[in-house]
Amino acid sequence: MSSAKIRNAASIDKLGELHALLTKTHIARLQQDLEDGVFTDAATLSAVAKFLADNGVFASPAEADDLAELREQFKARSAERRAKRVANGAQLIDIVKQDMEG
Repeated sequence: MSSAKIRNAASIDKLGELHALLTKTHIARLQQDLEDGVFTDAATLSAVAKFLADNGVFASPAEADDLAELREQFKARSAERRAKRVANGAQLIDIVKQDMEG
């Protein structure tokens, strides 16, 4: 490709600005989901993972302790969700039984 300017090409500064905004957006979304106590949807997580991989960001063995803590938090949240589903299912069964008896 020649050194001529490509039509409608963004400048390096604009691309840097876009990269920074995308980074901030991903961080804000993940932080909000954590604060709200909800799991981030798979599409967003996939986009964040791709963004990190495209930028050469990978977990290092030195961060294994941080990952272990995150893994434990995930297990605890998963257990809470399962417990809620079981409790909701038990309540539903009780309601159906009452309706059938009544």
